[in-house]
Amino acid sequence: MDTLSITEVAFQGKLTPRATITHTLHPISATFTFGQAYLLDTSASTGAGQALSWIIAGVTRPDQGQITRNAQAYPAVLRRQDAWCVRWSSIRVGWWAVRAASVQAQIRYGLRRRRASAALDEAALIAEFGLTRSRYARRLSHLSSEGWRASCAIGVANHKTLFCFPHIDPTALTTYVWFKDLISALTVRGALVLLPTQVTPVIAELGNARVSVAP
Repeated sequence: MDTLSITEVAFQGKLTPRATITHTLHPISATFTFGQAYLLDTSASTGAGQALSWIIAGVTRPDQGQITRNAQAYPAVLRRQDAWCVRWSSIRVGWWAVRAASVQAQIRYGLRRRRASAALDEAALIAEFGLTRSRYARRLSHLSSEGWRASCAIGVANHKTLFCFPHIDPTALTTYVWFKDLISALTVRGALVLLPTQVTPVIAELGNARVSVAP
């Protein structure tokens, strides 16, 4: 069983150099199993859930603590190879690119790279993630709610197995009737999904497990 464990991980500060908001994560220990989704029950005011999500993704360096995979050291450089920060990560297609490519280009880039070892049909991927053909050639930043599905499809096409979401308002999640299917499409492939939000009875149905990151 593939597992990721954190031990006494803590953080206070900005998640990225360009961030303007300070996040606080008090020391936390937990074990996560790949192939499952976890609701990181948190308060939006502290940003603890997103801090933990970004730390596990290797984007943010914690102030303290250890992260392991199957009881072996799991350094940030390896986590970044496996992780996909939903609606934040992107693929630049070509060394000359100065910005992220379209959803279509990012998906096709990943499919070309994996063709020899694990075929994945582009049309099937579009259908599974409910992508709109008329928007398929747009950049992710030009999509609204469909951007969540498009971002996850890009991550799947590019071999990612650790899907780390930013903090999502629970009231927004309840309007996305497709969100539960989106999570299932990731976990059925063996991915570990981390979803920071405030857990309500409706939201609780989205995740297989719940981890409290509240102070």
